[in-house]
Amino acid sequence: MLPTSSELIYFLQVAKTLNITQAARLLGITQPTLTLAIKRLEHSLGAEIFIRTKKGLSLTEEGKILYRQTKNLLSAWEALEGEVRDHQNFVKGKIILGAHHSVALYILPLFLPQLLEQHPLLEIDLIHDLSRKITEKVVGLELDMGLVINPIAHPDLVMLKLGVDTVTLYTSSKHPLSHRILCDPLLFQAQDVLKKLGKTKSAHYPMITTSSLEVAAELCSQGLGQAILPGRVAKHHQHLGLKIVENSPRFHDEIYLIYRVEKKGNPAVSAISKLVKKSFK
Repeated sequence: MLPTSSELIYFLQVAKTLNITQAARLLGITQPTLTLAIKRLEHSLGAEIFIRTKKGLSLTEEGKILYRQTKNLLSAWEALEGEVRDHQNFVKGKIILGAHHSVALYILPLFLPQLLEQHPLLEIDLIHDLSRKITEKVVGLELDMGLVINPIAHPDLVMLKLGVDTVTLYTSSKHPLSHRILCDPLLFQAQDVLKKLGKTKSAHYPMITTSSLEVAAELCSQGLGQAILPGRVAKHHQHLGLKIVENSPRFHDEIYLIYRVEKKGNPAVSAISKLVKKSFK
């Protein structure tokens, strides 16, 4: 019968201390349990491994051979366990990551270069859509992860809050203030700001609508209108010289990284989560 790993570990401790009582205490087991384990090991080998005298224990020649080989065996086993763990935790394969294209522009540069440098075999597919649609696709298993704004809580999702943002009106610092509004009318944030504008001012605002916040920012910089923008988008395009319109209504955003709960153990998901959280600190 082959000895168990526990019996070999027990043997090593006894061989180091040459004292059953001390070894049992260090191992956190009872002395009778340890004595029985040593007897089973000797029975398996068909040889005595300790000489028992009034002064204590000493290794027999067979015990010395077992001691050397057991240390080698356990070292080899630890190396094998480490290799298996490394293989299981090796970040590779493909991750489908969803984000509104404006969110992607200011978040991806924060972590993606380091991620791909650390894990060169990882593939990333980027899908761009409104945050609410990205959330639906993560829940529906169409996407692995999502970088989203103001997601609705869902029992199947892990939701990691990354930071906050503020959506408000911006104007050009180089051109006269225009009362035309530039916005993406499909965004809840824009709808809220427009609603608040309607309550605070009676004038009708002609509009230029676009699905691209980047286009809105560019046109705003040319003096074509006041753009409804998240602060992080405006900051990403700070070279355009945009500034907040004084006393304009505001909408507060929360930025999240989301994925399904069953992906918690996925090495790629864990690596991305770690770097994204670190980048927002």
